[in-house]
Amino acid sequence: MLINIILTNIKSDHNQSVYLSMWVFFFLCLSVVSASYNKVPAGGLTLHISVTPSDMNYLSSAHRRIVWPLQQCFTILWVTIDLPHGGKTYAATRGSDPVYLKMNTDVYNTTELKNKATKLVRQSVQMLNAHCFLPVSVVVSVLNHTNITQKKLERFFNFSSPSTTLQTNTSFADTRPDLPLTNRFFVNTLMYVTTLSLSVTKYMLHADIDTTGLYFGPSFFGHSIVHKINYVTEAVQKLQQNTNLVFALPSRTCSSKKSNQYLYTPMSCRLFVSMTTRFKNMLPLRYWASHIEDLIIENMKEHQVESMTLTGTYPCVRSTYLARKLYYV
Repeated sequence: MLINIILTNIKSDHNQSVYLSMWVFFFLCLSVVSASYNKVPAGGLTLHISVTPSDMNYLSSAHRRIVWPLQQCFTILWVTIDLPHGGKTYAATRGSDPVYLKMNTDVYNTTELKNKATKLVRQSVQMLNAHCFLPVSVVVSVLNHTNITQKKLERFFNFSSPSTTLQTNTSFADTRPDLPLTNRFFVNTLMYVTTLSLSVTKYMLHADIDTTGLYFGPSFFGHSIVHKINYVTEAVQKLQQNTNLVFALPSRTCSSKKSNQYLYTPMSCRLFVSMTTRFKNMLPLRYWASHIEDLIIENMKEHQVESMTLTGTYPCVRSTYLARKLYYV
């Protein structure tokens, strides 16, 4: 009798150890699978982040705010440092003449800026390389408006066309033809257009530096535990399915500088995924002195292409716990 009890206990302990081993193995597999980010689509995918010299320090937290929430692999991590420059900006009253900023004459050490940016995105690079099969390439460029001539810009803009369209926003008429050409562009237009035009990958995700990524969550066998699909993957799928689609926008995005959430339709340049090959088909762009969103909208109309706002709602990454603890999942 005693021997039978002992044997039964041994079998029971053995079964418990087997079950425990199975559960440990299962969770180890789960952790390995969840460590894999979504693959790069065919043709390549660039993550582009734009900064100015004054807000470069935001790059140090890009891995928490942008890279980890999206759970997405990239071919290239491209940082553009847009030096302070002149150009048109919002008028105080809609319909009035725009405000022209003076051309900045400060001298910057571009080598130091590039080195600083490269160091600040190091954690983003490490995170991507730890979760992706192929290492991400890092590109840091400096956009200096004072060195840009009209001849260089003729590949991007049609200067023989009307400089602006007044159909969508009458406050950005080109009222100062006496100013240097680059000072008549709306601020940041050159950064967006040249970046999309010079991209070497088929797809590009652009994020303003203060953008906080839309949370996707850890994945299990390719499926998110939180959402069925992440924003980038959904955007790429829509671009592949619709031959007349150039931009796919989220239904919202979030800012680390401001508390409100931004809703965009039909075009926004704060956060988007673009099929760059289709954008290049619109070059050279007409209405070059218009507000950047208006410029893109009007050129898409003329080329019979469009943007799409996705219907998926992804929560913003705001929790300190999420931002500082869970991004290593």
